[in-house]
Amino acid sequence: VASWQETASRCAVTGAIAVWGAGAKGATFCNLVDPDVQLISCVVDINPTKQGRFIAGTGHPIVSPYELTTRCPGFVFVLNPNYTHEIARDLASRSIQATVYDLMASVK
Repeated sequence: VASWQETASRCAVTGAIAVWGAGAKGATFCNLVDPDVQLISCVVDINPTKQGRFIAGTGHPIVSPYELTTRCPGFVFVLNPNYTHEIARDLASRSIQATVYDLMASVK
């Protein structure tokens, strides 16, 4: 967790951070790494029933991928490595030039 907090703190200095996925992994990550909503600007989820709501415990807003075009994140944190390339393609198709971080790559 300390490594993730350090990464988030470093990234937040230079750009907004979005976490991809409002499921259990995304919610747990937000609660552990940014409980006071100081580092992560939003959580992205493709599920329309989650969009417009907030992460339990922290209140991070859950937005659609489309909304990222106006939020312009500098970084997108991915907690499921199976979707990293798909998410990067989705961002590129929307002309969002964010750095995509596979946070699970650092977990051994």
